[in-house]
Amino acid sequence: MNQPSALPQQNPHVDKGGLSRFIRHLEYLLAFSIFPSLVIYISMAVYDQFQSLIRIFHHCSRRVLHWLAMTKRRSWTGAIHCIFAHWLDIRVRA
Repeated sequence: MNQPSALPQQNPHVDKGGLSRFIRHLEYLLAFSIFPSLVIYISMAVYDQFQSLIRIFHHCSRRVLHWLAMTKRRSWTGAIHCIFAHWLDIRVRA
């Protein structure tokens, strides 16, 4: 009768030596050296896109605030709009 043995079957093609361990360590080393570079590259690309969005928002908001300041020049809200437009201009240039 064929009874399953209590010992696990050994695959003769599995490398028990150091080569597979070396390759596994090499994979980990490559993964941990490439991953931070990839994260930095992606974050810089996102930052560049974010900067261009800030410039677009700044340009549009300056136009809107300038229009509001011109239409409400003699009121206190026009003064607030002028101050906010000036502050926004300083913040983006800094």
